[in-house]
Amino acid sequence: MRTLIERSIRYDLICVGSCRTGAFRDLRPSVVSEPVARRAHCSVLISRGPGA
Repeated sequence: MRTLIERSIRYDLICVGSCRTGAFRDLRPSVVSEPVARRAHCSVLISRGPGA
């Protein structure tokens, strides 16, 4: 996660996946995607994938 945030300064967009499971999967982004989205120096796309 820290590496993604540090390297985000060089990019326009970072894409990360979110593969949460369970009853509360829709309430919050995953453990990695949320901090990356909050701290990145560029835009972040969080993809939930097929069947989400």
